[in-house]
Amino acid sequence: MPRKILTETEIRILKKNPYTYKVTDKTIQFTVAFQEEFWRRYQCGEAPTQIIKELGYEKEILGEHRIEGISSHIKEVGTAGMEFYQGHSRPKRRKTVEYDEPSPTPKTLAFMQNELIYLHQEVEFIKKIMQADSAQRRNK
Repeated sequence: MPRKILTETEIRILKKNPYTYKVTDKTIQFTVAFQEEFWRRYQCGEAPTQIIKELGYEKEILGEHRIEGISSHIKEVGTAGMEFYQGHSRPKRRKTVEYDEPSPTPKTLAFMQNELIYLHQEVEFIKKIMQADSAQRRNK
């Protein structure tokens, strides 16, 4: 299904929204503020259509296909850990947090790996105890 072509009236309406960076009859580009707010709300569980509406856009003007594309693009950039951008500039990876602590030594890594294996075994043992208890209750 092709994207709907925007009319001159729709373009004027979209340009009035402060979250609109650029709009033509075929495309709409959003500000970084829009994308960040959309991503924040989406991560909190809000539906894309509701977010779009609350940020001042009409579903009827954008159309379902375009809303899906907007949502998909923002999710892709957000989950990749990239910075949101406006216009045609390329997104950059967000800087990772650097720690002052040195990397663990091989001895420390071996200890941590053994600890992880032990904890995994404990969890499996607890699961078996719970299953046996559950089976015993069902048989009563």
